[in-house]
Amino acid sequence: MGELSKNKIAQSLLSFTILTIAIVFIPKLFSQKEATEIDGELVQASSAWNMQAPLILDDGIQIENHVALLGKNIQGTVTFSSLQKSEIDKDMLKKLEAQLIHNIKTASLMDTFRKKKVTITYFCKDIYGVHICDIKLTPNMYN
Repeated sequence: MGELSKNKIAQSLLSFTILTIAIVFIPKLFSQKEATEIDGELVQASSAWNMQAPLILDDGIQIENHVALLGKNIQGTVTFSSLQKSEIDKDMLKKLEAQLIHNIKTASLMDTFRKKKVTITYFCKDIYGVHICDIKLTPNMYN
């Protein structure tokens, strides 16, 4: 094999390698960038919601706030304002989850969250601020 053929093979191999790297890694770079930014619309929607807070869901249960996080994620805080952790059972938490889903589906203040298809994780605490559980609601659950 001649020197010219070896150079063409080496160039082709180098071009193929660069093209492969570009195809595989450039889209990942952009998708990672999106996940490391906080969406301004979600910050505004959270602030608007917080101006109306708290929202009473049931006697002694209220949503305190929402905060925009990285990507399409929101964190909310739910307080059982008259119960201790030991008094809260699984049935109450299932009922709470259903109420939260209904709220996302129907409340006008949640419109931006619905349109953006965010994941909302509610940090649930008792009357003393003791963590009870986290309830994670994905777009599949409320759309």
